[in-house]
Amino acid sequence: MSYAKSRLFLGMTTVGTIVLLSTGILSLGIHEQFNSYMLDNIAAQVGFLSLIFIIAFICLFPFDVLGGFVIPKRYSDLDGKFQQWLIPYIKGIAVQFMAYVMIGVVLINLVQYSALLATLGFVGLTAVILQIRNWVISKQLVTNMNQDARFKSAIENAKLWLQIPYEVHTVSRADKGFTGGIIGIGRSSKILIPEKWLSFDTDVLATIIARRAIAISSYSHTTSIVLAFICNATGFLLANLLTQSPIGSLGWLLEFLCWFNIWTFLSLLVLPTFSRMASASVDRNLVALNVPSEVILNSTEMMNALQDNERSRSRIIETIFHPIPSVNRRLARPPIFQVRAWQIARTSLFLSGAGLSLLTRAVHCNVGRPDLWLLLPSD
Repeated sequence: MSYAKSRLFLGMTTVGTIVLLSTGILSLGIHEQFNSYMLDNIAAQVGFLSLIFIIAFICLFPFDVLGGFVIPKRYSDLDGKFQQWLIPYIKGIAVQFMAYVMIGVVLINLVQYSALLATLGFVGLTAVILQIRNWVISKQLVTNMNQDARFKSAIENAKLWLQIPYEVHTVSRADKGFTGGIIGIGRSSKILIPEKWLSFDTDVLATIIARRAIAISSYSHTTSIVLAFICNATGFLLANLLTQSPIGSLGWLLEFLCWFNIWTFLSLLVLPTFSRMASASVDRNLVALNVPSEVILNSTEMMNALQDNERSRSRIIETIFHPIPSVNRRLARPPIFQVRAWQIARTSLFLSGAGLSLLTRAVHCNVGRPDLWLLLPSD
């Protein structure tokens, strides 16, 4: 089994485990056994939330070990010892644990109002989380004065194809699968390139920068954020409407978590198609700017080699599990129906953390890889 297939199977198993457990709890009415436990004060809320996520994170730990250490160790040139993976992993888990407990307290108190008002509050909470994520990453950027000459040359080359009024920075991460991406929105957006990619040829770097600049200028990136907010807000509202347990009880909390995780899973079946449409649209825009097709394909080859290293895959597998087109399907004939929402699948997945989804770090691209939890792999 190849590295890509191993990661895909692990992701399917991890996500499937969460979804099956959620479905089982709801089907068997297990949550109803906890309806008498009311979360009517902060101490109770923090205590039960902590217990839930301690149990959940312990259950996810074996999958994380496989995804973060065992599989990379077997298929790549990973030289580090187990503790070199474990220490950053524990730090990432600790931060996520504290964040989820705080978010949980906010959500429990939001639902004391009507479902609609709670949903509006959830949207505001999601915006705060996104802004905190962007702020944290911004503090880790390499400043322009420290950028390497090849990178500066790549930026200038990209500007020969189109205007780039956005800041372009490099970011250092140990995980070679880290792809950077875009943070911010509109004119205030920042394009992030992994420091490891400075070894790429100048024209490849220029193409990657131009690709992300197009995603911003065409409003594809903005559209993805807006639709991701709508998707998660819809899931939050439905999860609350579907719960039957007394609001504010431990039973309600468990039931809500199950429904929201199921919603996140269902969205993962649909949204990757829109992400691939957006990637194809950006590629066509590059061609329209007279960027050579071989350079476009070469840039995707270079990025792919550091991720799953899978040039082609079956159409069914790609449709369901991969929001980024395979190299062999790049520059293919455009679909009749198009939604330009760059990275919507993984943007929505990250933002589902505002609803305490466990799937945010359970998919094949980032299970066990804390470097990829804040900024999931992108095109």
